[in-house]
Amino acid sequence: MPRRRTPTRSSPRPSGSPAPRSTPSPTSPPDGTLRRWADPRRLPNGRRAAASPGGCRGVGVRPARLGLNLVNDATPEPTPKVGVNDLLRFLLEIFAIVTLGIFGFTAFALPWPGVFLGIGLPLLAILLWGLFRSPKAVFDVDPFVKALVEIAVFSTAAIAWWLMGQPVVAIVFAVVAAVSGVVNGRREFRD
Repeated sequence: MPRRRTPTRSSPRPSGSPAPRSTPSPTSPPDGTLRRWADPRRLPNGRRAAASPGGCRGVGVRPARLGLNLVNDATPEPTPKVGVNDLLRFLLEIFAIVTLGIFGFTAFALPWPGVFLGIGLPLLAILLWGLFRSPKAVFDVDPFVKALVEIAVFSTAAIAWWLMGQPVVAIVFAVVAAVSGVVNGRREFRD
């Protein structure tokens, strides 16, 4: 096996700086020709460098600067303010979903229709709300469609309380949901 020649240096080079292209590097073949595919992660003794704690491989190698400005100069989006009505609407949604689950389990015979409806009705309400009514809805629909979905979910919950023999809970829930819906609808049409 031929012996590798070590390059002679006229001036000391700082460690980590690349060798000039005209002189052969320690990873060059013995005939002195330079390989374009020379591995920059090789140490002068020919072994590969271990990964450094900074995530960059090699000795004294820094990650290349891409010229990207990592500071975001764009104006940030204003954070939406959460009001009392927003909190009330969230609680009404949760109450309606729980109501539909309770209704499915208690109003129908167990195990078959009760379990199916006890799990299916809340999932259907969540699906409708997530697709059409939530602030980050999948489908961006007209405010009237949003109102119809909201009326369908909340009125189903109120009817469920009425059918379970709790008319006071049904009426209070329906009135609070209607007032909250009107306030929210006026705000949506204003914005």
